[in-house]
Amino acid sequence: MLFEYTVSDKSRRINKGTFEASTSAEAIRLLKDKGYLIVSIKEKHTVADYYYQYLAKSKLKLSFGQLVDFTRQLGIMINAGLSIVDALSIIIRQNRDPRYHGIAVRIQDRIKSGGSFSDGLKEFPDSFQNFYIALIRAGESSGKLDDVLMRLAENLEKSREFRGKVVNALI
Repeated sequence: MLFEYTVSDKSRRINKGTFEASTSAEAIRLLKDKGYLIVSIKEKHTVADYYYQYLAKSKLKLSFGQLVDFTRQLGIMINAGLSIVDALSIIIRQNRDPRYHGIAVRIQDRIKSGGSFSDGLKEFPDSFQNFYIALIRAGESSGKLDDVLMRLAENLEKSREFRGKVVNALI
């Protein structure tokens, strides 16, 4: 996050500027460590922030196919040794669908701010069912998130295949 600050140094001169920190508490600590008296500090919003706020207000929902792809991609990347944040970063860079992109960004932000992956998924009940979230939470607590994601992806792919067969039979 980007923060704007106004501080007073030891000679009582007022200084203003901006810098990056992961949380406001970290920003305050960094300024105090430099010996500044903090006059004000606030998060500076960028155009991207307003875009994500717009997405937050809109209905974000993954299609079933996107859910299958999301689960498979995460499973493969985590199984390969990437962290969940790095895996989500790759997904964000690769996908341009605003809903898909918005969901991945908000989940990543939740994780970066100290939440769990399953907490991030809870924000999107239209995309992630309670059963899906419960399995992810179990994978997180057991340390087997990669296995859980791979098995979830396999089951979702079987379900997608079955749905396709049902649709073809109905046609």
